[in-house]
Amino acid sequence: MTAPAIEVHHVSLAYTSIDTPELLDIHLSVEDGELVSIVGPSGCGKSSLLRMIAGVLEPTSGHIVISGNERKRGWAELSFVPQDSLLLPWRTVLDNVCLPLELARDTDQQTIRKKAQEALALVNLSGVESKYPRQLSGGMRQRAALARALVGNARILLLDEPFAALDALTRNQLNLELLRIQAQTGITIVLVTHNIFEAVFLSDRVIVMGENPGRILGEIKIPLPKPRTLKMIGTPEFSHWVGTIQDLLETGWGDQDEH
Repeated sequence: MTAPAIEVHHVSLAYTSIDTPELLDIHLSVEDGELVSIVGPSGCGKSSLLRMIAGVLEPTSGHIVISGNERKRGWAELSFVPQDSLLLPWRTVLDNVCLPLELARDTDQQTIRKKAQEALALVNLSGVESKYPRQLSGGMRQRAALARALVGNARILLLDEPFAALDALTRNQLNLELLRIQAQTGITIVLVTHNIFEAVFLSDRVIVMGENPGRILGEIKIPLPKPRTLKMIGTPEFSHWVGTIQDLLETGWGDQDEH
């Protein structure tokens, strides 16, 4: 039996011994090829959880397993995309996408550029290789950041509010692109988002978190058929799942003094 892509075993995070833990006893599993969203109020530790999965933060207790392997940090299977694209302004789009392969130093320059061009094509960004980040729209910069994340051998993509700063039309377009990329590549995706509609539209499952301390309130499986279209957003079934997640979120609003 294949090991889950991600296993988080009773993980907690506390910056000091006297403060309320930022995260308390987080336990979850993400199967290979799943798209799972994490939603919750600001300050509940969603981004911290994603950074612990990425190996950037160390949990205070508990442990994390990636594809059956437990290590402290630096899993090659993982790629991380933050809210800000973090493209280097002095490098062209192509050179930005080449960067992870250049740092790995495991192939020649011609192969690196070929792989970078393939990654740009995957995110529908061919033709802008020689432009600089300042010459791109916000949506195009996020596409370039996705291409940079996908250029290597990563099998797990961690997304921390990557579309939050975009207008609604661009965000919808990139949501469709993300679903297309996942269907084409089979990559496992974990997405942190504040947007319940986005979570329902994209996800196989939605993990709902509460705050003070950050903890999992529950998870909702989203049985909407695939491939998904924007027309689904107006259906009663879609509204049902949005309401179900909202109801679960509200269960964590009034019980903070109990923890």
